[in-house]
Amino acid sequence: ISTSVVKYGTGSIYFDGVGDAMIAKPNDIFSFRTSNFTVEAWVCPNAAYTTYNYIWATGANDGLVVYVSGGVLYARAYNVIDLLASSVAPALNAWSHVAVTRSGTTLRIFVNGVQTGTTTNSTNFATGSGLVGNDGTNAAPWYGYISDLRVVKGTALYTGNFTPPTAPLTPTANTSLLLS
Repeated sequence: ISTSVVKYGTGSIYFDGVGDAMIAKPNDIFSFRTSNFTVEAWVCPNAAYTTYNYIWATGANDGLVVYVSGGVLYARAYNVIDLLASSVAPALNAWSHVAVTRSGTTLRIFVNGVQTGTTTNSTNFATGSGLVGNDGTNAAPWYGYISDLRVVKGTALYTGNFTPPTAPLTPTANTSLLLS
């Protein structure tokens, strides 16, 4: 926990890229199946992006992964296929709000409240256990800070451009994880 680089509140989670990962429990936290969902967080990368830098991941072929590679933000089904690429990646040494939502069969990715990518998607994201800040093998670590991670199962909170939160996130209906 870092108290020196903070978006809101009194701390953020710092990942130095050396074996760091936070395990999200319970085991079905990222198990969205084919339903609507929202995963969002404030991120502040503090090192140049490498080939893959995972913000959050699930360690199986049918899990949702959000990562940065080559200056592009991606959402993908783990180890299977890139589903969606953003036209913008979080800036280095600055806080950016990142959100991935699915409403019906529309998967969207947002950076700082701006929809930067969309695609049709009905993937069954069946694997629910997840990692924050790594891929589980330390081959794709996050370098920097993550704050206010919220997982909402059954609801797409954002379906168009929005103003990013201006205070710590709070639980909404269907919130299954909130790290603030």
